[in-house]
Amino acid sequence: MATCTLLVENTQSYNASLKSTFGFSALVEEGKLSVLFDCGPDGTFLENARKLNKELASLSAVVLSHGHFDHANGFPALLDAQQIPCVYLGKEFFTERYSLEDGIYSYLGSSFDEKLLHQKQVKATEVDQRVSLSPSLSLVSDFMTRYPFETPPSRFVKGTVGAVQADDFSDEVALVVEHKDEVSLLVGCSHPGILSMVRTVGERFGKPVTKVCGGAHLSKVEQMRLEVSIIELERLGVKDLYLCHCSGSKITELGNTTSQCRFHSIGTGDTVLL
Repeated sequence: MATCTLLVENTQSYNASLKSTFGFSALVEEGKLSVLFDCGPDGTFLENARKLNKELASLSAVVLSHGHFDHANGFPALLDAQQIPCVYLGKEFFTERYSLEDGIYSYLGSSFDEKLLHQKQVKATEVDQRVSLSPSLSLVSDFMTRYPFETPPSRFVKGTVGAVQADDFSDEVALVVEHKDEVSLLVGCSHPGILSMVRTVGERFGKPVTKVCGGAHLSKVEQMRLEVSIIELERLGVKDLYLCHCSGSKITELGNTTSQCRFHSIGTGDTVLL
């Protein structure tokens, strides 16, 4: 059984010695395998890992789910602390990404480029469709939005200032833990849409996604979308959702009163089984 420990997230759980900040970083452990999934916005996750007695010196893999600052900017701090032979990225990770509103470009991308990887001798492995890390752990990407109402907000764009296009986040990377008759899904922000990601993974693996952990990007959506999402998650076979970061509290409150799915809010320092 794999475990997932939140090294940093927006909110604090019971361990008051840990620091929380806007971002996401999780450590997945299964036997001797350890996978760092996202690095948060800075080096906070490193300090929290030490306080949680989590050893990062012998990581099996490092994964960056997408190129936004709150998931990727802690990566240079990791490289300063230790040698990392390989990092798994989506195919457009280094594309510039912005929030564009009223003609104002706000940079959302990572703080480093491929030069840093060359300097630190880190191999970048591109995740396309599916990459196996072990017999039971895989990385998946190349997501397509399957539900029109899950199309990413128009403010999210990619490219260079003055020459941008809508960002569909199809290269976002997720982690899958495969069991005999079901799979668990770890997501960073679910920009392609949490329903689209759950449905895609279920189809690719031929098994239902029964457990979801991470950010669902539902904090600012309208009530009707929340209601439809809850119904569809249940139809797709999801039983438990451990939500944080960009998920918002409304989906958990509403889901636990209207659905057979069990919705849980988790914070920095919490560990769940995947």
